[in-house]
Amino acid sequence: MSTLKNRISLCVALLGAVASSDVQAQWTQLSLSQARPAIAAVSVDGKLIIAGGVDGSSLSDLVEIYDEATDTWSYSALSSPRAGTTATAVGDYAIFAGGQEADFSYSAVVDILHVPDMIWTSFTLTQPRTSMGATTVGNKAIFAGGKAGIPSAFVLSAVVDIYDADLGDPHESAAWTTAMLSQERRSPAATSVGGRALFAGGLGISKTSKRVDIFNDATGIWSTAVLSEKRLLGTQSAVSFGTRAYFAGGFVTTSGLPYVISDLVDIYDSQTGVWTTETLSVPRGGAAAVALGNKILFAGGWTAPAAPTDVVDIFDAGTGLWDPTTTLSQARGAIQRAAVNGKGFFAGGSDGLATTAVVDVYTPIVSSPWTGLGYALPGVNGDPTLLGSGPLTTGSAGSLNLSNAAGPGTLAILFISLANTPTPFKGGTLAAVPFLAQFSFGTTGSPGSIVLPWASWPAGLSGTSFYFQYGIQDGAAVQGAALSNLLRADVP
Repeated sequence: MSTLKNRISLCVALLGAVASSDVQAQWTQLSLSQARPAIAAVSVDGKLIIAGGVDGSSLSDLVEIYDEATDTWSYSALSSPRAGTTATAVGDYAIFAGGQEADFSYSAVVDILHVPDMIWTSFTLTQPRTSMGATTVGNKAIFAGGKAGIPSAFVLSAVVDIYDADLGDPHESAAWTTAMLSQERRSPAATSVGGRALFAGGLGISKTSKRVDIFNDATGIWSTAVLSEKRLLGTQSAVSFGTRAYFAGGFVTTSGLPYVISDLVDIYDSQTGVWTTETLSVPRGGAAAVALGNKILFAGGWTAPAAPTDVVDIFDAGTGLWDPTTTLSQARGAIQRAAVNGKGFFAGGSDGLATTAVVDVYTPIVSSPWTGLGYALPGVNGDPTLLGSGPLTTGSAGSLNLSNAAGPGTLAILFISLANTPTPFKGGTLAAVPFLAQFSFGTTGSPGSIVLPWASWPAGLSGTSFYFQYGIQDGAAVQGAALSNLLRADVP
């Protein structure tokens, strides 16, 4: 199919409804072999790996491995029983660091599983501790902060242990370096975006923290920022999609009654360094966050001490809108989560009285050709949002709809491409590159909007994917231009 034919057909269609991508989902359940709290979970090579925890009155060394492709479980063991270990992955390695030992001391052991051949090796942290934040940026696995000393003493750590895969295998001391957080604290929420690792919030010596430590992988430089409010987010409450990191909910206070619990989602844009907020449907601490495609799920958590919720909020990071909520199979907090082969796994947890072995599995079922892919750059009205409607079958009606732009009468240029090639543009990212076509429009209303309907989608485009993105003049944007999200249309 020639580029000229694509250009002519699409121009006819566009020059001839507001709807979001129609994404349904199904929930299924798996079961761990043991119901145990204080487990750790990570995903490597299409496998969900769950390690350690508390088995009744003793600690567990059990490692349960679920292969999503074959729907089978296998089993292994940590080097010693322990609970509260912290996990992340680099390449084919699953890394489980620290935790609490059976004698109630804290551990410095790092158990390292090379998943393809199921071979274990080990390393030692610079300081024994539990309740660390961990994330992977580039080829580096970073374990930060935590609780040190002994369980009966509230001793916190600012130590950061960093494994760099470019320097060797994870059991080799030459591959590890150390750094320090700007503030001692345990349980910082950690995620990585735009080549940066972020460690947000947590519990300091006497109160919750709003500090965010940011490590730039390209420069090796640490910097700091602050959340919108101080809080203990929980180590499972941070996640990233595209150029943005999301930090959801948390306990603003952790002593005295009543507890103060947050419904805020702090959002960090790695393109601009700007922080914004969204709001959960239910205030809660310790939600489990997973990104699946452009959907971000915030599942379960605590609405009060010993009061879990089953609510799952779903944020469409491609459009900046919230989907209808859904629910877990049972209300619980202290959930471990992982994304495996496009599915969300929410494992274990507690209802406040008992621990569960249930693993809820969320499988998105995409029944629409429209997918939001992020890359929005905010302007005066926040992120301009581009949505699509219609099945894109020959002869069908549909529309493109831009909203939340500056307006009325603001110049907006619609860029159309056959490729997604992220390119720096006016302090943001223009991804509908190279251009197949571009059209200029003026926005209407306040906030500004543009609706482009078509009565009959043209024939001959089956199997083609188109990418749409608006650039909008906007004096409130970082360099005078806002960008909508990138919208992909997959013609069936």
